[in-house]
Amino acid sequence: MRSSLYIRLFFLCVAVVLVVFAVYEYRRGEKQKSVQKESALIFKSHVRENIVKFSLTKQDGSQFVVEKTKQGWNLIQPIHDLASFSAVEGLLDDIFDESAEVLSAENVQWSDYDLDPPFSILSLQSENENWSVGISGESSFDGKFYVKKGDKLLLGSSNWGRLARPWTDVYRSKSLYSKRGGISKLYYKTKNQNYEFTRKDNKWQWNLKTPLSQTSVESLIDLLKGEMISSFSNQKKTVFAKPDLEIKIVSEDQEEPWVLKLKKINEKRAQVILSDRNFIYELNAVQSFLDLDFEEKKEDSAETGSEKNTPDTE
Repeated sequence: MRSSLYIRLFFLCVAVVLVVFAVYEYRRGEKQKSVQKESALIFKSHVRENIVKFSLTKQDGSQFVVEKTKQGWNLIQPIHDLASFSAVEGLLDDIFDESAEVLSAENVQWSDYDLDPPFSILSLQSENENWSVGISGESSFDGKFYVKKGDKLLLGSSNWGRLARPWTDVYRSKSLYSKRGGISKLYYKTKNQNYEFTRKDNKWQWNLKTPLSQTSVESLIDLLKGEMISSFSNQKKTVFAKPDLEIKIVSEDQEEPWVLKLKKINEKRAQVILSDRNFIYELNAVQSFLDLDFEEKKEDSAETGSEKNTPDTE
């Protein structure tokens, strides 16, 4: 009788232990799911539009830093230059798209994951808040990188091999003119030409009596705004004593004019200095800028008129 009672008590205790263990595992699983759900995206998407500064600091102290201004993005480190708006915005989009798996949230031996210290520390800043994560230099067996977010160990994607090692020149602006706002005046001067263009009533006027080609002026502005810089250097700008081309732009919302000076290297290549940037830049397609013809052609006017007067035969 007693042995039967003991057996029943034994199985009852085992059942209680199993129930307690099951409840514990269930709660732990739910907690882990909650943590994983919370950390699915490394950075919360709702702060994306508020970012005004991005920095990446490596173990050796070298930095990559960009800051947002009213005009766009500026590269602050490792050199001070105008940044490409689209390239920086694309980098931030990629970072905010990154998700990660939570591996552990307590008692992590960071040195086992190349995170003591991290290979690089990525920081994002808004007007009022800062967020940062550490990125490993070495990847896991499947090419993924470890991420330290507070006390949590995350396993990020293989993209961190690229995102944590930005190549500076990719993020330098290739545009010659990047100012926002309307242009009220444009000066164009070469060895053979000296023109002044003024914007009035949504049309360009100039300092000659001959008809002006509106398309030619707009095409020049498009060239200046396009990605025309072909290569970068860290050579500080100097004075071009006799430039082959000088362009000056006066915008509606700026007191100081923007100035470009161009010096030919040969028939295809040239160096340029810009009033709002610190270095000498090189560009190709030099003839696209030199000795431009701004006069409106009679045949062009005739063609335009004939196109307007051609009936639709379809």
